Amino acid sequence: MEVALDIVASLFALLGVGVLLSWVACRGRPALLLGAACYLGAAVGAHETGSWWPLAAGLAFAWVLRLLGGDPDYPRSRAVRSGG
Repeated sequence: MEVALDIVASLFALLGVGVLLSWVACRGRPALLLGAACYLGAAVGAHETGSWWPLAAGLAFAWVLRLLGGDPDYPRSRAVRSGG
């Protein structure tokens, strides 16, 4: 069970690095930095404590940030379509 926890924590860490790189690309979104901190903090917390609750808390905090407008949502009508 600890191996599964480490795998999921590693996925959270990769997600946090991806969100952090998105923040570097567009510096105007401070919520992206907070989201990266949520995911990375959850991954470190789960690895250090050996329990699942930091992952659940990090995911909940990231969803709260998304609901508060931290998600860079793009309208579907502006999406670039290729091949058609």
